[in-house]
Amino acid sequence: PHCSLWGEEELLQLRGTSLPEEKAAADEALGEAFARLSPALDAHLPGPPVGYERFRWAAAAVATRALLVDFGEGAGKAGVLMPVADMLNHHVRAQVESPIYDAASDSVVLAAAAPVRKGAQASIFYGPLAAWELILQYGFVDPGALPAEPVRFDVEPPDAGGES
Repeated sequence: PHCSLWGEEELLQLRGTSLPEEKAAADEALGEAFARLSPALDAHLPGPPVGYERFRWAAAAVATRALLVDFGEGAGKAGVLMPVADMLNHHVRAQVESPIYDAASDSVVLAAAAPVRKGAQASIFYGPLAAWELILQYGFVDPGALPAEPVRFDVEPPDAGGES
């Protein structure tokens, strides 16, 4: 599941990594978004107030289903919900290209990058994401991408006086 839905059990499994801090930052951003958006949502949606738990569930559903599309110069990138296409699983050697915006038809297009056999599962490449990004956003790690996983080192330069 999306990191906003993680409980104590998931956080215990991630002890010793930076992911609990990343989740805390994501939770804080989600809380700020809820505070900004909830008055408008409550004013325009029928029924009882949305509430934080429903907002959190909806945000996680969108975050794990949206496909990132580049709308071109000036417009930037945005997550787009594409029914059926959102069911494509991630694979580093996907047969389906990342979605592109076609200005001529004003539509988002998915195209096959390689033949897909009848009855075979089609997949899409979510992007060059590190393992921690995949687990925070989508709730999984791609073992096939781990050999190419970047490693971050925090290194401080030696003192100007030559002492290390």
